[in-house]
Amino acid sequence: MNQKRTVFAFTSLLSSFLLIASVLLFLSSQTAVAFAPNRTVDAPLRAPGSAIVDDFQAGVPASWFSYGDGASGAYYAPSAVFTTSLTTPGIVSDTVLSVAYNIAGWGAGGGRNLAPDDWSAFDGLSFWFYGQNTGTTFRIVLSDNKSNPAVDSAERFATTFVDDFTGWRELRFPWEVFFRDAWQPGGEPNDGLTLSEMWAYALV
Repeated sequence: MNQKRTVFAFTSLLSSFLLIASVLLFLSSQTAVAFAPNRTVDAPLRAPGSAIVDDFQAGVPASWFSYGDGASGAYYAPSAVFTTSLTTPGIVSDTVLSVAYNIAGWGAGGGRNLAPDDWSAFDGLSFWFYGQNTGTTFRIVLSDNKSNPAVDSAERFATTFVDDFTGWRELRFPWEVFFRDAWQPGGEPNDGLTLSEMWAYALV
């Protein structure tokens, strides 16, 4: 499954890193996803009926992008790294996405382009996140349903979570927790989170 863009902006100064593993679409009847030891790209272990958005086993997706206020020292640098830290019982993953970032000036962010994709058969989005108990609030932004496919006119929906734990944890976000974002690109539809034409997802 493909992916598309993300928008993040911060006004405070922040320099840090984040780790993400296995971005999935899930059904509400599913339990937490477990990773198999020494799994391969061709045979990832996941709950029946779920769909992989990204597992990063082949590295940073070619369609991943980043942006930021470089003149103010902001940056957003993704890389795929090997780890043995995702080892809670029944869960082992080898390659995860690491993002080194510095938020300054008008901000920085990153994400991945989608085809677009149809997510309407699923009940939410999940991923594994490495908590550092920093108290930082992160945003997930979805770009849904363009009014004009030739330009960035997708309606934005967002939700947030707080890094208030330590170590790896699977985070699950049913579609109901996403709200229409205050920032919109202009010319976007205003028809709710349809999920049938998903142009992007993002996290910072």
